[in-house]
Parts: sequence; structure tokens; C-alpha cells
Amino acid sequence: ITFSHSEKELTWNAETGSLLELAEQNQVAMESGCRAGSCGACEVAIKSGTISNIRDPGKAEESQSCLACVSIPSSDLVLDA
Repeated sequence: ITFSHSEKELTWNAETGSLLELAEQNQVAMESGCRAGSCGACEVAIKSGTISNIRDPGKAEESQSCLACVSIPSSDLVLDA
């Protein structure tokens, strides 16, 4: 996973948890709120790649973005964070 704004390239695995958890574990600054996919605070633009949701988000995601608190990568991924 590449966090383009933070210039960090990190490895995700199933034990890591969500993209938000990966970011927090590696000092990548991301907004967060409810951590359930409802508030939209953790929405981040996807520059390339695809994600899967680990649970249904309560808020609709914008095209080419994801809610990091409920998302995991399903391919190589570049996020604008």
C-alpha cells in the first residue's frame, strides 16, 4: 500500500486490520471518527488499485475513494494520504 501524500509504502496483511489501522500503526495522518463507516471522516481518494469492504459502510463512498476504517486492499493500492 502506498500512501502517496505521506510518501510511505507499507505492507498490508490480514492481521493488520483496516487501511485506517495500517495508517495509524505507521504514523500516516488520516482523519477518523466513528470507525464504523458511517461518518465519512476517514474517506480517502484511491489513486490506483481496488479495495474490499470488511463490513458494509453506512455512508456511500464517492467514486474513486474509500472509507479507510472499513476497507482493506484487494490489489496493489495507492491512496492520497
